[in-house]
Amino acid sequence: MTNTNINKCSVTGSTYDENSFSDKVHKYIKSLNSEQLEYNFKKFTDNEDLFKWFSGLVWELQIHSDANSKDLHKKFVDKGYEPEEYSLMYRMWDIIGQYLLQDPRYFSFVFELYKKLLGVARNVQKPNNRFNFFRIHKGGIYHNLAISKLNDDKELSKVLFFLAFIEDFISDRDNCRNTPAYKNLKLLNALSDGEEEIKSLKKIVDDLNRKQANFELSNPELIFLKLIGQSNTNLKLKQTLNWDNIFCKKLFEEALKEQNKNLKGSYFEMLASYLFITSQGFDLSNNTHSLHSENDIRVRNLITDDPLLELLGRYILVECKNLSKKISSTIVKKFASNVRFANCDVGILFSKEPLTGKQGNSDAWYVVRMSYHRDNIILIAISNSDIKDLYDEKTSLRELLKTKYEDIRFDQ
Repeated sequence: MTNTNINKCSVTGSTYDENSFSDKVHKYIKSLNSEQLEYNFKKFTDNEDLFKWFSGLVWELQIHSDANSKDLHKKFVDKGYEPEEYSLMYRMWDIIGQYLLQDPRYFSFVFELYKKLLGVARNVQKPNNRFNFFRIHKGGIYHNLAISKLNDDKELSKVLFFLAFIEDFISDRDNCRNTPAYKNLKLLNALSDGEEEIKSLKKIVDDLNRKQANFELSNPELIFLKLIGQSNTNLKLKQTLNWDNIFCKKLFEEALKEQNKNLKGSYFEMLASYLFITSQGFDLSNNTHSLHSENDIRVRNLITDDPLLELLGRYILVECKNLSKKISSTIVKKFASNVRFANCDVGILFSKEPLTGKQGNSDAWYVVRMSYHRDNIILIAISNSDIKDLYDEKTSLRELLKTKYEDIRFDQ
């Protein structure tokens, strides 16, 4: 009988046999330099184990990387630049990604891999400390995510290339035109002339720098939302982003914690925009003005494959209130007036706290009911508990809108 040595994972506490797949993974993770990583990785690619156990490999990579995120963050802050430990960790993921990118059949694996790495990088940027924020250049991650989507979702691929370009611009705006992301955007005809987009990015990034909006600067999705929502943009990109419930949760938490009044409201508007754009079928314009009012978000409902969502109307007004108290009837009356004046069928109010009163009673809920029965306007309220259900993936924005629409229309 052959004796088998039992090993124990330092992070999870789980045990594994020597020469098992888990053992190969841990030897790979414990590599001390790039040469060892290359050598240990060859043990996966000799057979089909890499693909058979891919999810387990990514899971191990993620939990070990996340376990080191606080130490890596501290090293970033102390050094002021990328430490060797982070470079090695990134290389640990990238060796697998570059191997998979050699064959388009494996692009679904590539997307999963780099999406998880993106989550790790976000944790290293800002583990649990609101201060000492260090932005990590994630352009390579977004670029490889874009390549993995070229075959089956070219529109999302263009957006991912643009997110990579935003990262390149923030890191080195003078050389951003020489980066692979910019060149691919030009090849895919996703830019008007390039210079207009660079000018718009400069304005947004400089404004965020002045406000010290570290969270937005470190997440190019939010800069993309600001840019794509401008009424005068000529950017040839579809308004789409890949849904990421962990990122949605972090954005929500940031909106709740932020003390700066301007940033506090901005984060909540970004959260609402993110929920719409990741739901597909909606186009947004931010901070639009009319003769009657200024609207936080104006939504174009482009959905044609769901009769219930078509009932929301082709245009929807969205108002965001990141207040520490319940939403009063005064706020709801004003919003109802804006929706009525714009001749919209539906208005959506995103708020930190719920409306005053109870459905069927007085106060703000009474205004919601009267707006429907008197003016045929549906006012949908989405607050903390609803947003938690969204990022916990208990429901989707589309399903939530349908449920709330029916609740008001039929006095449920």
